[in-house]
Amino acid sequence: MTDTAGTNNRALILIVADDHSLRRTLQDTLERAGFATALAPDGASAIAICKELLPDLILIDPIMPGK
Repeated sequence: MTDTAGTNNRALILIVADDHSLRRTLQDTLERAGFATALAPDGASAIAICKELLPDLILIDPIMPGK
């Protein structure tokens, strides 16, 4: 799932975490701080999003199942 509406010149941060609540909390916090966000629930989705959107920063939950 990505949310890149209105990114304009805002830095794009990709949030990768299998916990839905964590993703949403980080998204809300970062967007209030003026950043654009994209969300990925797993490593495979994160790779696909990176290829498409080229985020400026990636926040990754290091303990996730899968890739």
